[in-house]
Amino acid sequence: MKQKILILGLMTLILPLAQADVTLSPLFSDHMVLQRDKENYVWGWADAGEAITITFDGHTRSTQADSTGSWYVKLPKSSLGEAKTMTIKGNNAITINNVLMGDVWVCSGQSNMEWRVSQSKDPKKESAAANYPNIRYFQVPRGVALTEQSHLKGEWVETTPETVSNFSAVSYYFGRTLHKDLDIPIGLISTSWGGTNIETWISQSATEHSETYSDLNKAWAPDIAEHGETIYSYFTFTGKGRVKMPKTKMPSTEWWPTAPSFAYNAMIAPLWRYGITGAIWYQGESNASRAYQYRDLMQTLITDWRNQFGQGDFPFFITQLANFKERDTVPVESDWAELREAQSMAAAQMDNVGIATIIDIGEAKDIHPKDKQGVGYRLGQSALNIAYNKNVLASGPTYKSMKIKGNKIVLSFDNVGKGLKARDGILKGFAIAGKDQKFVWANAEIKGKNKVIVWKGSVSNPIAVRYAWANNPASTLYNSQGGGLKMDACVPVFYQSQPGLRLPASPFRTDDFPMITRDAK
Repeated sequence: MKQKILILGLMTLILPLAQADVTLSPLFSDHMVLQRDKENYVWGWADAGEAITITFDGHTRSTQADSTGSWYVKLPKSSLGEAKTMTIKGNNAITINNVLMGDVWVCSGQSNMEWRVSQSKDPKKESAAANYPNIRYFQVPRGVALTEQSHLKGEWVETTPETVSNFSAVSYYFGRTLHKDLDIPIGLISTSWGGTNIETWISQSATEHSETYSDLNKAWAPDIAEHGETIYSYFTFTGKGRVKMPKTKMPSTEWWPTAPSFAYNAMIAPLWRYGITGAIWYQGESNASRAYQYRDLMQTLITDWRNQFGQGDFPFFITQLANFKERDTVPVESDWAELREAQSMAAAQMDNVGIATIIDIGEAKDIHPKDKQGVGYRLGQSALNIAYNKNVLASGPTYKSMKIKGNKIVLSFDNVGKGLKARDGILKGFAIAGKDQKFVWANAEIKGKNKVIVWKGSVSNPIAVRYAWANNPASTLYNSQGGGLKMDACVPVFYQSQPGLRLPASPFRTDDFPMITRDAK
């Protein structure tokens, strides 16, 4: 009896101590990259009222856990340098080793962002060469939640031949592009899920500044109110005995969430105010049938994330959808072209937003093109120009204006580098229309440094031109090498036989004719 009382007494002493242990978000762990030259939030949990002290890079900050046990501190700015150690003390002590100051990027989207190095071009060659200990990678696991979460799982991993094969390929090749050019540590936080639509990555608070998103949210609200817990269970348990997906008013899928905010709540919200340089995004395939909505939703997501991280209008870079599906023999309408236009509009209308056009490195029969090196490289070029003020071409030629001269239309372009150039010396992919709004393939030739003349004998009074306006268009218009842009191995092979050829023109149209996705819900 005395022995039992003694054991119970010891348990009452031990249990409070166990509950009092300070814990951290796994974002703060060995090998992490903290954002250089910014104040960095560090946060975690402890007993209510517990005193917490953090020491890092010669600075000490203290706080107390609030009534819920949550706490955070804000560390002073630190610059690039050798690896550092962070200590956190409460009723217990934690030491975090091998901490680097560098630039941190959030990498998100659907399957083409999620696609691993092992699934992409030259996986064995790329893995063998992946000796970049100063590129660090954090994988946010897939998850959904009905409300915004603060906890997540994961760990920081150094880039080695043994680890890189499971990295997001686009994330890694983007980070490698920056690391090679800037020679600084790069942290990559990968948070993506194949098949997801854009609205599942936007927070509920975005309903306050987006009518489009608010309408989508209202459409789902009755289903969430009635079946929310079941839907949550469906996407968090996929083994034997998985619950049956209830019938809902909006499309549901077997493997990825479609409800507004579901992915955001579990995969973006826990990142809270982690210090970052910016974000890259590769998504849109799942929204192509509602491309007109995407005009608002893309800009809504960017604004929403900027509010979430609280670090101003940080740089954001969009991967424009690649060419895909069979090539059309005549000009036709295209929801994928309309989605690309929506992506271009975000880049044109928002500050610190860039775009990587990959209209020439997709695959007709594979929605997951293997050339992720080219994607990462082009995102990197845009980032080097916009985020780092490097004198490089941020994009391919972008449409500026048009003039009608008789039976011809003269197009002017920005971002031409040393001048416009035709791949293989022949311009294709241009279509022209008269007042009947019927497009036909057109002749086109480059005039001077930044102009293209378009015409077709059968169209005597043209009013509009489209270029690369199709699911899988002919993409032949490029800018030429200039602005300090260096050749790199991470670009399509055809560059080797196309001296000076640089980045492809983004698809565009000069008309405002009705869109086929205008009324899609």
